[in-house]
Amino acid sequence: VFNQEIVDRLRLGFPQSGPRLSLAEAGIVDRLNRAVAAATLSDLSGAAVVEKMDAVLLTEDGRRAYPVSGEIPRLISAAAIDLEQLNGRGSP
Repeated sequence: VFNQEIVDRLRLGFPQSGPRLSLAEAGIVDRLNRAVAAATLSDLSGAAVVEKMDAVLLTEDGRRAYPVSGEIPRLISAAAIDLEQLNGRGSP
């Protein structure tokens, strides 16, 4: 199970300038997965997000989400999701 302890350990490997991450609440994961199912979600590279997320890591400011699938986080900038999309704004 992907949990906050694992997130805290990931921080050790992130560069000092990297964002602090926290585990998203289940409601955010559910909303993102509904957007995946509806084919309305894209990552920062503009690619459609097609894989269901088991968990989500949020940046400290709550603006970006990094998907976690099968306990493997995608901590690549281009794979981040602009959460404004959930409000009808943000990346196309």
